[in-house]
Amino acid sequence: MNSREAYALLAASYDSAPNALIALEQRVVDTMLPRAKSAIDIAGGTGRWAKRLACSAVVVDDCEAMLARSEMPSVCADAAVLPFRDACVDLAICAFAIGYCPGAFEEGARLLRAGGHLIVTDVHPERIQDGWRRTFRVADRVIEPPSTIYKLADLCDSRLVLERMVEAPLGAQERAMLVAAGKEVPDGPAIFA
Repeated sequence: MNSREAYALLAASYDSAPNALIALEQRVVDTMLPRAKSAIDIAGGTGRWAKRLACSAVVVDDCEAMLARSEMPSVCADAAVLPFRDACVDLAICAFAIGYCPGAFEEGARLLRAGGHLIVTDVHPERIQDGWRRTFRVADRVIEPPSTIYKLADLCDSRLVLERMVEAPLGAQERAMLVAAGKEVPDGPAIFA
């Protein structure tokens, strides 16, 4: 099943189900958020990040079921072909979606005004190489949408300058969440931002 269909199944519980990687990502990215007047939450699902931003923000996702749960202005579109003009926002954020839609990185760069910021997060590629899979559980089903394997070095664009890279290991709280869920607790970075 493709990621759109998979996330349609997950939409009802996405914001309420405990998720160690999302908890870690939020802790890390909260320290990175710049001031912005406008933002786009690319492949933003329910608008988790757009809701947290203190600016005008829009959520874009290709899953109508996820967008239906968003409280923010939203647009249903493919993250690799966003229906916005070049240089239209100060901040673009793409959380846990590059593996499903690598083109979202270039689109985020395209949308930024001069001096803008692109924040990208995902499962750390080293964990994927170690055998981690992008899976989630809905009822008694384990769902693994298809994803692209990449390296951090693949995430580059001549329009961007890397200001900060965080390769974050799990903290005590996130480790406890994984243990409680009966999942493997890795050494090394679990996500990058």
